[in-house]
Amino acid sequence: MIPSIEQMEGKKCKGCKSPAFFWDNKAWWCGTDRETAHGACKKNKSKHNIPKRELENLYTRDIK
Repeated sequence: MIPSIEQMEGKKCKGCKSPAFFWDNKAWWCGTDRETAHGACKKNKSKHNIPKRELENLYTRDIK
């Protein structure tokens, strides 16, 4: 899904409210999980859009 005009104006990370750069399934994120290419928060790694079946150990993930 492509973000709407309203969603483009409020580009804040869903996890930490800092400026976001990555759109993933109805939410903005400040980081990306390199293994799954899903949105994730760099500062608050417990907030992410990584599906449970693809998530093993969040703290060893490469979130950039």
